[in-house]
Amino acid sequence: MALTADGLRAVSASADETLKVWDLERGEALRTLGGGTHPALTIRTLEGHTGPVYALAVTPDGRYAVSASGDKTLKLWDLDRGEAICTLKGHFESIHAVAVTPDGHRAVSGSRDGKMKVWDLDNCVELHTLRGHTRAVNSVAVTPDG
Repeated sequence: MALTADGLRAVSASADETLKVWDLERGEALRTLGGGTHPALTIRTLEGHTGPVYALAVTPDGRYAVSASGDKTLKLWDLDRGEAICTLKGHFESIHAVAVTPDGHRAVSGSRDGKMKVWDLDNCVELHTLRGHTRAVNSVAVTPDG
């Protein structure tokens, strides 16, 4: 789960292949992102991941979220419009970690493939692959100066 900087919304990730955006003041779900084929979901859903969502990060301005999935992709979501902006592909195994830089322009992901990748969120492209681990990368973080 991640909170927006203003503390008004939370975004949660689930093994049901969805994210939910929550209004913390009212204590209710505003929307569900992804999982359009799940009949149990009653909130408007959108095309999303095809595997469990293991991690997510919200940009500092609270407008976007990046989700990391077992389907080997990351998705960039517009939280206000409830739309997936792009799908980031490049890992060869499930992605278990993601962090966003303080300026909101980059993301770092960690995967079961033992690699970390740096992504340009403005253009939805991979910038770098960081190698060195011999097993899964389960956590990533970004320093306050990016």
